[in-house]
Amino acid sequence: RRVKVRWRKVWKEGEGREGGGGVWCFFFKQKTAYEVYQCDWSSDVCSSDLEWIDNGMPNPDGTDLWTAFRDLCIAIDQGDSPLGIPEYDGGLFDPSEHAFLSDAANQLTNQYFAKVLCRLGYFQRRKNLEIKINYRDLSVRSLGSLYEGILEYKLFIAEEDMVIRKADKKVKIIPQSQAGTIKKSDRVVEKGFVYFSQDARERHDTGSYYTPEDVVNYMVQNSVRLGLEERWMEFLPRVQRYERELKLAVNEDIRQGLLKKFDRELLQFVEEQILTFKVMDPAMGSGHFLVNSLNTITHFILEALQCKVTISNGPIKHDKTPPEINWELFEHDNPEVDLDPVNWRRRVVEKCIFGIDINALATELAKLSLWIASAAERKPLTFLNHHLKSGDSVMGVRLKDLLKYPGKEENGSEPDLFEKIHAADIARIKKQFEQLLAAGSDDPENVFSKKESYGEIEKDPFLKHLKDTATLWLMISFNRHNNWMIKAGLPVPDEKTYFDLLEAAQLGEDEEGWQQRLGTDLYNTIRRFEQEKSVFHWELELPEIIVGGFDAVVGNPPYVDISKKYYEGLYLESLSSSNLYSYIIEKSLNGLRYDNFLSLIVPMSITCSKRMISIQRILFNYKTSIATYSERLSKIFKNAEQKVSIIITKKIKNIKEVLKTTKIIKWYSSERKNLFSKLSKYIDMPLSFCINYEIPRISDKIEYEILTSFFKHPTLGSQIKSYKKHKKIY
Repeated sequence: RRVKVRWRKVWKEGEGREGGGGVWCFFFKQKTAYEVYQCDWSSDVCSSDLEWIDNGMPNPDGTDLWTAFRDLCIAIDQGDSPLGIPEYDGGLFDPSEHAFLSDAANQLTNQYFAKVLCRLGYFQRRKNLEIKINYRDLSVRSLGSLYEGILEYKLFIAEEDMVIRKADKKVKIIPQSQAGTIKKSDRVVEKGFVYFSQDARERHDTGSYYTPEDVVNYMVQNSVRLGLEERWMEFLPRVQRYERELKLAVNEDIRQGLLKKFDRELLQFVEEQILTFKVMDPAMGSGHFLVNSLNTITHFILEALQCKVTISNGPIKHDKTPPEINWELFEHDNPEVDLDPVNWRRRVVEKCIFGIDINALATELAKLSLWIASAAERKPLTFLNHHLKSGDSVMGVRLKDLLKYPGKEENGSEPDLFEKIHAADIARIKKQFEQLLAAGSDDPENVFSKKESYGEIEKDPFLKHLKDTATLWLMISFNRHNNWMIKAGLPVPDEKTYFDLLEAAQLGEDEEGWQQRLGTDLYNTIRRFEQEKSVFHWELELPEIIVGGFDAVVGNPPYVDISKKYYEGLYLESLSSSNLYSYIIEKSLNGLRYDNFLSLIVPMSITCSKRMISIQRILFNYKTSIATYSERLSKIFKNAEQKVSIIITKKIKNIKEVLKTTKIIKWYSSERKNLFSKLSKYIDMPLSFCINYEIPRISDKIEYEILTSFFKHPTLGSQIKSYKKHKKIY
């Protein structure tokens, strides 16, 4: 009873998917300094648990700690008026989303759960010295480090009795049959039980590296921020009209009237141009790029509302120069204009932020990062399920791909999307999303309504069956390469049957009728294929981008070599590169709206590897800048020896046929603060200088002139261009 009272009294500890609820509650309790009954979290709960761990606890095999904890989670999810706990919702504490943890058979006993809580609340600096963890300043960097750490562990089921043994500050896990004499410090894991094994190669194998803050900031500023600034510059002619009128105003009443009217146009600009700006991270990890993008858009809104937008003057330049405007004419106070960053951040996170990751844990950590970033006292968690999703961002098709049968050659002209896809139904789905996002998330009823509305959209027969047809298209396409459907005894729909199914998918029939139409075997195979391949059709999973796309793509995709056979059914132009990062670049460019920015950090191999020719050709079609960084003297990633290149591409035709490039930048750790402001210098490089997959890495006029002289020399130039046997040195 004492435990239950203490847990209920301090409504701070929660539990959610992958432990995210616990982290959230530690953060929120300390960040807001909101307390119930003036009771301190750590001293009241964790200190007792520490005593129990040190001195033994009453009822160690009981589950009263866990039960009280689950009750508290439900109270946080649904609210508890007697305790003054507002309803937070959001899904983090929703019992229906964590059925495994709600099952009485899966409860943790006190002796184990107390340790979990203490390790969340304290860290051990040395023996007998426990330091309280301060969650007040928890950042996405902390969650990124957590994600990296988790990637180094795998869960195993013991196929025989195993011994966990500490030796030379390392932990070894060996079969008991090979362990010899069991020591007191050993721990035996019996056959059939689970254990974690650390494998530092796992992070390398998944190509996952946590991106430092300065790198993220540079990339977001030169993609998201630049895109926002271009929208602002398109708005400036309207500002100029008000500027002229304000100069002519003959009295203060006229001036104030003009300024109020201008404020209304300014708010309309924010609603129509900024809150519709969509940012995608196709490999979001713990959400670092998305949180930075969230803050960038929020701060830009506040700058715009106060007429204090500063146009960037970094290495990546705008195509146009903004007009000179006397902003002093617009200085005034208007209490009707909301300048609270918390309110705007909550709107931005629901409307503008999108992410995909193949790792479900990453998706949950990204949600947690964004919930923390957009937290507001006594307001529910924002709704994020519609924009942050799990799946393979490469394994999917575009709607326009569905207009031709897999493998059939195009007849020259691209068919109209709405020849075979019902425009009215697409418009209906997009309208439903607009209505879903129209209401804010300050009221728990609104959040609940959004969850219900989104559930209905996901169950919509038109959308659901169109996804099935897109997956069927993939299955047919893969079958062309390896006959897997024929080997499995499945019928392969011919062209007529496929298009009949594409039309039928849009009729809105119930699930039973659709299953009968496909046949049980084919219907079930589509389900298995989707699950095994983590299929993700961008437009159908995120219908808001249909007939449009994203306004910025940012991120750090995985650096993983992969057999091209795994994706051979996708008809990727970069298929021969056999690396995930190049495939993600291509898919991201396909999903990016024209005249907008992509910024990704990838290995330096993109500038000098023969197999990267295909992705180079795609990038050369657009205005692209590539800055390359060495791993010596200092390095970009703290825990990885990796030469990298930062790609910034504006999806606009490369009329001048030039590439902006840098030398291989080397720096001392003391120069890190100037790495992106002073050391990253670009120079325009003609594409004609990029011979046989080698991109020259130079960054000043002298080197450029020397290279130009080489190419112009009648003998030397021809030798350089035809020199295939040895690598060229620039």
